Formats: sequence, C-alpha cells, structure tokens
Amino acid sequence: MKRASKRVITRLIQPLLGGISARNTSHASITRGGNTLWPFDDAPEKVLLVRFDVLGDTVMSLALAADLKELFPDISVSFATTPESATIARLCPYIDEIIEADAPAITHIQTGWRPDKWLAFGEVITKIRNQHFDIAISLYGPLSGTITGFSGAKWRIGYGSEASTGHFDVALAGKRSDGIKHEIEWVRGLSMTDNIDLANNLVKIPEGESLWAESVMPECSTEIIALHPGARTGDAKRWPTKFWRQLAERLDRAHFHLITVGGPADIQIGENILRGLSKQHNQLAGSTSIPQLAAILDKVDLFVSGDSGPLHLASSLGTPVVGIYGPTDPTLSGPYGRTSEVVRANIPCSPCYNLQEPASCAYGDQLCMQWIEPHLVMEAVHSILKQLVQE
Repeated sequence: MKRASKRVITRLIQPLLGGISARNTSHASITRGGNTLWPFDDAPEKVLLVRFDVLGDTVMSLALAADLKELFPDISVSFATTPESATIARLCPYIDEIIEADAPAITHIQTGWRPDKWLAFGEVITKIRNQHFDIAISLYGPLSGTITGFSGAKWRIGYGSEASTGHFDVALAGKRSDGIKHEIEWVRGLSMTDNIDLANNLVKIPEGESLWAESVMPECSTEIIALHPGARTGDAKRWPTKFWRQLAERLDRAHFHLITVGGPADIQIGENILRGLSKQHNQLAGSTSIPQLAAILDKVDLFVSGDSGPLHLASSLGTPVVGIYGPTDPTLSGPYGRTSEVVRANIPCSPCYNLQEPASCAYGDQLCMQWIEPHLVMEAVHSILKQLVQE
C-alpha cells in the first residue's frame, strides 16, 4: 500500500514540479541520443552531481566525477547526496564538496507530510541555487531530476526518461533496463564524451583507516577471504544463511582465513557463519565505519557477496569479487572489476528487480537464490584464485 501510494504521488507531483522548473531556465531543451561531443562553448568552472541513493549506487557514480576532472582539470565538483552515502563520496579524490541532505524523506509516506522535512528540502535547494553552478547533472531518478531542475544551474543534464519534461536542458536518450549496459556506463554517459579511461583510484583510503585495517588483519600464510551475507535493498537479494554457513565450512576446510563484514543487522548471521569452525576467524560485521570497511576490502585477497554496496566498493578498489546474483541483473549492476565472477541460477523470471523499490520475490520462494548451491560459489572462488596465480 505504501509503495503504491508513493508511485501515485510521484506521478501527480512530478509533472507539476517539471512545469515550474521549466520556467527557471532561458534555454530550450536539447535532446541528444547516445554519446556525443560536449555541447557547450565554454568550459564549466563549477559542476553539481546529484544522486540520492544507497551506498552501491553512490560508488558506481564516482566515475563521472573523475571523467569531468579529466575533461576540465580546473573544475570544482560538488556532490549532493544523503548523509549516509556522503561517507563514501568523501573518499573520492575527484569530489571537492559534499552537500548532504535527507531529500528522500519528502518522498516517504511516513515523513513526507512533515513541514520540517519540506523546510529542510527548501534550504538545500536554496543552498544549491546560491552557488550558481554552471552545470548540474542528475545521475539517476525523479528526485535527483527535480533537484537538478531547481538547481538554478546554467545547464541541467540528465536522462530524459527519469524526470519530468522541464527539469533538463540537455535530455539524453535512453533508459536503464536489463541486459543493455552497466550502471557505471550509464553514469559515465552523462559526460557526453567518449574515450576516457576509467580511473583506478576512485576511492582513496585515509591513512588512519588503512593503519587500523593492518592492525586487525590476521597474520597468516593463506588467502584472506571476506564474506558479506547482507543486502539492504531487499530480502530477495539475500543468499540463504544455511548456504553461507556451508560455504564457510568449505573455505575453512580449504584453510582460507575468513572475515565477515556488514552492518549491525548482519552481526548475528556473521557470528552464525563462523561459529564452531576448525580455526578462529574474524567477525567484523557491525563493527566498522564505511572508511574502515573500505580499508578492510582493500586488503583482503577475495570478496564474496550478493548484490550490495560493499560488493561495488570492493570492485572499485580492484579487489577480486565473486557476486551471488538472483533478482538483479549483473549486466546492469554486477561487479565491474577486472577480476570477478558472477554466480546465478538460470530461471525464466530472473532478473526481476525494477530499481523502484526493495527487491522482493513476486512468487514468495526466491528460487533464483535458493538454487545457487554452495559448491557453485566455491568453484568461482577457486577459479578467481587460479586466475590470480596465473597473473
């Protein structure tokens, strides 16, 4: 009921906001298809990137900041996002300013009626407008499109399918969907420029966190494998706990050292996965900040996870990844690193995740995850480790 109400409200309000936004610009909208040359005569000095999303989506958005710095070395890049996602954006050396706001609160049934939430939203819009950005870019979704539309920027850019008419001066063609291209490629397409190599230092680990990670990492002669059993955006993304336990037993027998990571909600499952194994492993779920988690993922030999923020963070750091995928499409949101493998069950209804709400199974059985047996994930682990040895 809540999700249905949110969709109705969005469909009613978005066109109204788009019409108001269209009155705030003197430029006629330009519709462009595919990657094109940068369409503006003057190099921008200040650019605003807008994305109010979860950790993994934020990680996959950092590449655009790097691309813009490559195009315009003297540019100042600001990033508007949620307080939680700001923690990862601060680790990107290509972002100069973070604008924090709980903007999604105005779209939630529980909080969208509260005057203080709308007042805070208005204050963020005012702060953004007062900076007089040359360009504002909506990275994804109607909320980001709305804020971009009201940014007061000279030029406003985004995918035309993701926000109402009027929010963008440059409305790019295309719509995120399964089987086309990766989210990182969608985001980088917003620069409208080809032939820029993907930066390999999108996340910089602070020295203090790096030293902390060294202090908690075990001294051992075997590979260290981190396991992340959690998934914030929907239970359908979760691999069954019993399978995580069976995988841990296999890895333990193979003499790998294990570290479980995740948020506070993953503490119990992390403990259950490691309890009673033949040797002592490290349970770090619920005990790390985002920068500390990044430092841990930067030092392990391999990371195993479902589709999650930590998976995309590990991939951005160059850590080898095994991804366990069910409702989500690995073409769109799989690990993007050079050394990675995806394990999934081939069933007709997968992938089914539509990006609009937390992933849930329409049939209530989550067979796309239930049919991925531990030995298949173990085979992917061995395959990646074999690749690393050959390199």
